[in-house]
Amino acid sequence: MKVKFENIRHGWVDFTISDGEENIVSDSFSYTPYDSFDDLISAIDSFRKEYQSNEERIVILHVEPYEYELIFNGTNENVNLTITGYPDYKRGENRGQEIYEISGNFEEICVPFWRGLRSLQGLHSAKELDELWHRGFPSSALDILSSKIQNHERKKTTNKAI
Repeated sequence: MKVKFENIRHGWVDFTISDGEENIVSDSFSYTPYDSFDDLISAIDSFRKEYQSNEERIVILHVEPYEYELIFNGTNENVNLTITGYPDYKRGENRGQEIYEISGNFEEICVPFWRGLRSLQGLHSAKELDELWHRGFPSSALDILSSKIQNHERKKTTNKAI
Protein backbone atom coordinates (compact mmCIF):
# COMPACT_ATOMS: atom_id res chain seq x y z
CA MET A 1 0.00 0.00 0.00
CA LYS A 2 1.17 3.54 -0.75
CA VAL A 3 -0.10 6.80 0.72
CA LYS A 4 0.65 10.31 -0.53
CA PHE A 5 -0.22 13.70 0.92
CA GLU A 6 0.73 16.55 -1.40
CA ASN A 7 -0.21 19.98 -2.73
CA ILE A 8 -1.15 21.40 0.65
CA ARG A 9 -2.75 24.84 0.17
CA HIS A 10 -5.53 27.05 1.57
CA GLY A 11 -6.50 24.49 4.22
CA TRP A 12 -6.72 21.60 1.74
CA VAL A 13 -4.39 18.73 0.92
CA ASP A 14 -4.48 16.16 -1.87
CA PHE A 15 -4.19 12.55 -0.82
CA THR A 16 -3.93 9.24 -2.60
CA ILE A 17 -4.17 5.75 -1.17
CA SER A 18 -3.16 3.06 -3.63
CA ASP A 19 -2.60 -0.66 -3.55
CA GLY A 20 0.69 -0.15 -5.38
CA GLU A 21 -0.87 -0.62 -8.80
CA GLU A 22 -4.06 1.44 -8.85
CA ASN A 23 -5.54 4.26 -6.77
CA ILE A 24 -8.10 3.20 -4.20
CA VAL A 25 -8.90 6.78 -3.16
CA SER A 26 -7.62 10.03 -4.64
CA ASP A 27 -9.18 13.28 -3.41
CA SER A 28 -8.53 16.43 -1.34
CA PHE A 29 -9.56 16.90 2.27
CA SER A 30 -10.05 19.96 4.44
CA TYR A 31 -8.42 21.09 7.68
CA THR A 32 -11.85 21.38 9.28
CA PRO A 33 -13.97 20.23 11.10
CA TYR A 34 -11.68 17.32 12.05
CA ASP A 35 -8.02 17.42 13.01
CA SER A 36 -7.34 14.56 10.60
CA PHE A 37 -3.53 14.72 10.63
CA ASP A 38 -3.40 14.68 14.43
CA ASP A 39 -5.94 11.83 14.54
CA LEU A 40 -3.90 9.87 11.98
CA ILE A 41 -0.65 10.31 13.91
CA SER A 42 -2.41 9.19 17.10
CA ALA A 43 -3.86 6.14 15.32
CA ILE A 44 -0.47 5.13 13.91
CA ASP A 45 1.14 5.53 17.33
CA SER A 46 -1.52 3.41 19.03
CA PHE A 47 -0.72 0.49 16.71
CA ARG A 48 3.03 0.97 17.08
CA LYS A 49 2.96 -0.22 20.68
CA GLU A 50 4.33 -3.70 21.14
CA TYR A 51 2.09 -5.25 23.81
CA GLN A 52 -1.38 -3.84 23.46
CA SER A 53 -4.97 -4.89 23.59
CA ASN A 54 -7.23 -4.77 20.58
CA GLU A 55 -7.53 -1.14 19.39
CA GLU A 56 -9.91 0.74 17.13
CA ARG A 57 -9.09 4.19 15.79
CA ILE A 58 -11.16 6.25 13.38
CA VAL A 59 -9.75 9.01 11.19
CA ILE A 60 -12.17 11.13 9.17
CA LEU A 61 -11.11 12.98 6.03
CA HIS A 62 -13.65 15.70 5.20
CA VAL A 63 -13.90 16.48 1.48
CA GLU A 64 -17.06 18.64 1.74
CA PRO A 65 -19.65 17.36 1.97
CA TYR A 66 -18.38 13.79 1.35
CA GLU A 67 -16.30 12.14 4.06
CA TYR A 68 -13.94 9.20 4.12
CA GLU A 69 -13.77 7.23 7.33
CA LEU A 70 -10.58 5.26 7.88
CA ILE A 71 -11.15 2.63 10.54
CA PHE A 72 -8.01 1.00 11.90
CA ASN A 73 -8.54 -1.92 14.25
CA GLY A 74 -6.68 -4.92 15.60
CA THR A 75 -3.16 -5.09 17.03
CA ASN A 76 0.24 -4.15 15.62
CA GLU A 77 0.65 -7.73 14.38
CA ASN A 78 -2.71 -7.71 12.58
CA VAL A 79 -4.06 -4.28 11.62
CA ASN A 80 -7.27 -4.08 9.63
CA LEU A 81 -8.03 -0.93 7.66
CA THR A 82 -11.49 -0.27 6.29
CA ILE A 83 -12.18 2.82 4.19
CA THR A 84 -15.83 3.82 4.05
CA GLY A 85 -17.30 6.76 2.15
CA TYR A 86 -20.23 8.81 3.43
CA PRO A 87 -22.25 11.37 1.44
CA ASP A 88 -21.94 13.81 4.39
CA TYR A 89 -21.18 13.98 8.10
CA LYS A 90 -24.27 11.97 9.09
CA ARG A 91 -23.51 8.42 10.10
CA GLY A 92 -26.42 6.05 9.97
CA GLU A 93 -27.42 2.59 8.97
CA ASN A 94 -26.76 1.89 5.29
CA ARG A 95 -25.51 5.42 4.59
CA GLY A 96 -21.88 4.53 4.11
CA GLN A 97 -20.30 2.62 1.25
CA GLU A 98 -17.27 0.45 1.92
CA ILE A 99 -14.56 1.36 -0.55
CA TYR A 100 -11.62 -0.76 0.51
CA GLU A 101 -10.52 -3.20 3.17
CA ILE A 102 -7.05 -4.57 3.83
CA SER A 103 -5.26 -6.41 6.63
CA GLY A 104 -1.59 -6.69 7.44
CA ASN A 105 0.93 -5.94 10.14
CA PHE A 106 1.95 -2.49 11.40
CA GLU A 107 4.62 -2.08 8.71
CA GLU A 108 2.21 -2.95 5.90
CA ILE A 109 -0.77 -0.84 7.01
CA CYS A 110 0.43 2.01 9.26
CA VAL A 111 3.94 2.75 8.00
CA PRO A 112 2.72 3.85 4.52
CA PHE A 113 0.60 6.56 6.20
CA TRP A 114 3.61 7.64 8.29
CA ARG A 115 5.78 7.79 5.17
CA GLY A 116 3.16 9.93 3.42
CA LEU A 117 3.08 12.33 6.36
CA ARG A 118 6.89 12.50 6.54
CA SER A 119 7.09 13.18 2.82
CA LEU A 120 4.66 16.09 3.15
CA GLN A 121 6.55 17.40 6.18
CA GLY A 122 9.81 17.27 4.25
CA LEU A 123 8.47 19.62 1.58
CA HIS A 124 7.78 22.57 3.90
CA SER A 125 8.99 24.21 7.09
CA ALA A 126 6.80 23.85 10.19
CA LYS A 127 5.72 27.49 9.82
CA GLU A 128 4.78 26.99 6.15
CA LEU A 129 2.76 23.87 7.00
CA ASP A 130 0.83 25.76 9.69
CA GLU A 131 0.05 28.57 7.25
CA LEU A 132 -0.85 26.33 4.32
CA TRP A 133 -2.96 24.00 6.47
CA HIS A 134 -4.80 26.87 8.26
CA ARG A 135 -4.42 24.96 11.51
CA GLY A 136 -1.39 23.94 13.50
CA PHE A 137 0.19 21.06 11.61
CA PRO A 138 1.24 18.43 14.19
CA SER A 139 4.95 18.62 13.30
CA SER A 140 6.22 17.84 16.81
CA ALA A 141 3.85 14.88 17.24
CA LEU A 142 5.01 13.56 13.87
CA ASP A 143 8.66 14.06 14.88
CA ILE A 144 8.09 12.09 18.09
CA LEU A 145 6.30 9.30 16.20
CA SER A 146 9.11 9.24 13.61
CA SER A 147 11.70 8.86 16.33
CA LYS A 148 9.76 5.95 17.87
CA ILE A 149 9.36 4.18 14.52
CA GLN A 150 13.01 4.71 13.54
CA ASN A 151 14.23 3.48 16.94
CA HIS A 152 12.03 0.40 16.62
CA GLU A 153 13.44 -0.28 13.14
CA ARG A 154 17.02 0.06 14.45
CA LYS A 155 16.28 -2.41 17.25
CA LYS A 156 14.83 -4.92 14.79
CA THR A 157 17.89 -4.60 12.55
CA THR A 158 20.25 -4.98 15.51
CA ASN A 159 18.37 -8.05 16.80
CA LYS A 160 18.53 -9.69 13.35
CA ALA A 161 22.30 -9.10 13.21
CA ILE A 162 22.87 -10.83 16.55
